[in-house]
Amino acid sequence: MVKLARPIGDLDLHLFGEGTHRRLWELLGPQPLHVDADGTAIGIRFALWAPDAESVSVVGDWNGGETPAAMSHVGVSGIWSTMVPLARSGHRYAFDVVGADGSVRLDDPMARRSAVTAVGMVPDVGEYEWGDDAWMRTRCSGPSATDWRIRPAHLGEAHHTDTDGAASWEALAARLVEHVATPGSTHVELPVASESAVYAPFPRLGEPDDLRRFVERFHARGVGVIATIRPARTSHGIHHDGGDLLRNEVRNMLIANALYWLEEFHVDGVRLVMDGVEPALAEALARELVAVVGEEFDDAAVIID
Repeated sequence: MVKLARPIGDLDLHLFGEGTHRRLWELLGPQPLHVDADGTAIGIRFALWAPDAESVSVVGDWNGGETPAAMSHVGVSGIWSTMVPLARSGHRYAFDVVGADGSVRLDDPMARRSAVTAVGMVPDVGEYEWGDDAWMRTRCSGPSATDWRIRPAHLGEAHHTDTDGAASWEALAARLVEHVATPGSTHVELPVASESAVYAPFPRLGEPDDLRRFVERFHARGVGVIATIRPARTSHGIHHDGGDLLRNEVRNMLIANALYWLEEFHVDGVRLVMDGVEPALAEALARELVAVVGEEFDDAAVIID
């Protein structure tokens, strides 16, 4: 069942504020107000966490990018939100954030679909019909983690393998699946999203459903998929050196991101690469992430570097 935007309630704000909102992708970013029979969103609620902003607006294709729609505070949460009735699936958008040091245009790190130019895109919201039920029921009965043989993959391996020479998730799967399954690898590991939009699959390889088909193809051959995530920004555009991980909301974004890939894309594990993060903070995040994922997906793996 397609989930429509619901009001941002007190419970949402409480959970986000304490860093425990486990379905953050249903709160922030673009959320559909209406959906037609084809899964096209018509009318969008946009929400962005920008706690240090003085004002925020969203601009997009619905009016040629000419007139930003002003966003309003949601309580004292640092979240800004607005409804845009003309926005629909496929429209590109970005946020204009004004702070004490001036104005900056930001892509949406909570975007679940993005363009090659890295701006956010309003996603389609039709339900994907998964065909890997047998794998999902039995994956916990496969080899133990000590017996895993993980084959790292690189997105460059997709180049020049389609009939038209284009890179795609399908091309990458066609190149990898035989090489991974035949030598007896148990899992393939690869990055699935950019550093700035960690909820959106790489757009140059296709649409989000193309990545879902990629995962399905490996599951059909008895091979698991590990998603590598390299979060480099918080939602207010600050490159983190680990210090902002002290904020509950920032940790919430990273933990919810892992849950997102596990739930929405059926990946079998996540590897979170925390470059430059102070070891004590990384260890604390690792413990929290392992605990949360263990409660939600007790048959999934968590690897933190």
